[in-house]
Amino acid sequence: MRIPAGISQLLQIYSTDRTNKPKDAPPPVDIRGIEARLLCSFR
Repeated sequence: MRIPAGISQLLQIYSTDRTNKPKDAPPPVDIRGIEARLLCSFR
């Protein structure tokens, strides 16, 4: 099953965003959790 283009872009933004944040930033977003939720909503 393919993830819609907009969604994969969002995930890319989330994953790159996680590396660009300063050290005192809040903990990184759990990408796997987001991915699972998105996949469930598209099933």
